Amino acid sequence: MCRAAEDLKLLGSSSLESEGGGSWSREQQAIDSQDSQESCCFDFKLPSHSSGCTRSSSEHLPQPQDLEYEHTLHEQELSSAPAKQYVQQLYCGGATQAAAVRSSTIDWMVDTAQQLKLTSDSLFLGVQLLDRFLAAVLQEYADVATAQAFLQSGKLQLSALTALWVAAKFEESCVPGASTFVQHMPGASHGNCRVLLQQLLEAEQVLLTTVDHRLAAPTAKTFLRRYLARVAVSHPVYFAAGYVAELSLLDSGMLCFLPSMVAASAYVWALKLMGIECNDEHLTRLSGYSLSQVLPCLLRIARVHTAACNTQLPCAISCKYLDDKLEQVAALPPVEQHKVVQLEQQQLLLLQQQQQLYQCQVKDAAAACSNSC
Repeated sequence: MCRAAEDLKLLGSSSLESEGGGSWSREQQAIDSQDSQESCCFDFKLPSHSSGCTRSSSEHLPQPQDLEYEHTLHEQELSSAPAKQYVQQLYCGGATQAAAVRSSTIDWMVDTAQQLKLTSDSLFLGVQLLDRFLAAVLQEYADVATAQAFLQSGKLQLSALTALWVAAKFEESCVPGASTFVQHMPGASHGNCRVLLQQLLEAEQVLLTTVDHRLAAPTAKTFLRRYLARVAVSHPVYFAAGYVAELSLLDSGMLCFLPSMVAASAYVWALKLMGIECNDEHLTRLSGYSLSQVLPCLLRIARVHTAACNTQLPCAISCKYLDDKLEQVAALPPVEQHKVVQLEQQQLLLLQQQQQLYQCQVKDAAAACSNSC
């Protein structure tokens, strides 16, 4: 059964996909300015599931074989995480222009996927393949300026279309032909379609070689589907979680977090949008993450969602989730500011506690060293 069919089975509803379009208003600088004092979370850690927790009647704890498979997924997401240098080129050092170019390219991918009627799985995998490909390519460039020049070249959109095509062939049961994909390239016409088709085929070989033909990498959509299958949620919560997860694709700062953590944070934020607070025990049973672990990612998602709500030029994702079939979750107002401030205060307190713990560990190590001498 394809993944889109699994979504329908979970909801007992009809078609989930709808068409949309638009352009991502560049709120990246506003988001990054709030994160100027924060560091990227490159120290990826796997979540830990506890089988001894009590649960409510609406939850379905994973079976041992499910936990084994999920552990494999977590290992795969670690191995497919983007290179640290790539994230720094996009997210750190004030590289807001490169991040904006990436956001607009992914927004174009969303619009193209909608027109081709591809599932969200193809979109998520396509974006992941694009990031993995760019991470390998941009390692050749020593400075941010050279990397930005590559991102602004015409090669970026060809790479994005190629990543989406490869992902569609991996995820879809019925894949549009290469000539159909080429028609969605900017500037494509009847006269140059053959040339663009040849470029697409060549780019496919380069991309597959670059990612070492490893396409079976879990995305945030993979984990979000597994989390939502374990708990009874309403249609608005289900679609809101998917909307927030797709919005995270546009933000290069989300590359600092593992897909499983992004999925868990999207679920928590979807509940908040519906006025529901997620308790720590419930989230741990569901995803293996505690609220304190997902807090930095949750704050990032809060800023991304607020930026999407405040922009005057809706992105393709917002247009997609304004459809009645998807409960118009893109029209939901952002969470009250005082609740976001509470999360920021919790994160500040957590950082202070971590700093105190680190200082104690340093003192203990120094004392042990002096005693041994």
